[in-house]
Amino acid sequence: MPKLNKKEKNLTIGFSIVISIFLIERFIFAPFIEKLESTTVRIKAEEEKTKRLMYMESQKESIEKTYEKLKPYIVLENSDGDTFSDIMNKIEDIAKQANIILLKMKPEIYDDRAEKNYNIRKVTLSVEGYLSEIVQFLYKIENSNYPLRIDKIDLKIKSRETSLMNADLDIHMMYF
Repeated sequence: MPKLNKKEKNLTIGFSIVISIFLIERFIFAPFIEKLESTTVRIKAEEEKTKRLMYMESQKESIEKTYEKLKPYIVLENSDGDTFSDIMNKIEDIAKQANIILLKMKPEIYDDRAEKNYNIRKVTLSVEGYLSEIVQFLYKIENSNYPLRIDKIDLKIKSRETSLMNADLDIHMMYF
C-alpha cells in the first residue's frame, strides 16, 4: 500500500465518512422512515374510520327509525322467488280492492348484478275497469307499503257506451 501524505489521508477519511453516512442512511434510516410513514398513513386511516363509526353511533337512533320505516320492504327470511311472488300477490290484492279485472300479469326477470344489495323486477299488467277504478288502483299501487313504481301506462277505451277501459302498465318493484 502506497504511503499517503497528510492531505490525501484527510481526503480519504472524508470520502470514507461521506460513503459511510450515505450507506447508513440508505440501508438503516430509509427503511425505518418508510415504515414510519406507512404506519402514519394506517393510523390516519384508522382515525377516519373511528370518526365515521363514532358519527354512526351518534346517529344510531335516526338509523333505527329509518330501519323501522324500511322494515316492511326487507324480507330476509324468504327466498328471492318467495319475495317476488309475495309482492305479485299484493298487486293482485290491490286490484281486487279497486274492483278491476286483472287480464294479464307477466313478470320479467332482470339480470342480477353481484354488487347490488337489492333486486329490481318488472311486471307487465293488463287490467280492465272503469276509469275511476283504474285511477284508484294506480293510486293504491303508488302509495302501497311496498316499493312499487308505475313506469309506463297505456289507457284505451274498450266501450264508449259503458265507459269501460283497458290499461296496460309496467310496474317496477325493488326488494332486498
